Amino acid sequence: MPLAPKNAPGKFDEVGVPYETGRATLAARVPGIDPGRFWPPKRLDDEAFWAEPDGQLGAFYNPDGGFVDDPQLAA
Repeated sequence: MPLAPKNAPGKFDEVGVPYETGRATLAARVPGIDPGRFWPPKRLDDEAFWAEPDGQLGAFYNPDGGFVDDPQLAA
């Protein structure tokens, strides 16, 4: 199940939002993360829990994005 619509990069381009995409982006921007795709979730007692990932996750990185923990400042 994709987390972002397939047309997201086109929409970003359309409105001028800078972004980077790809598997390398995720690993480079979040050191120590395992970008392996371990889906669907499995119980610890399931042998498939220890299986290798069946792909890798990608990411959208927006250098202008951020997190504001105060709703009044975010508005």
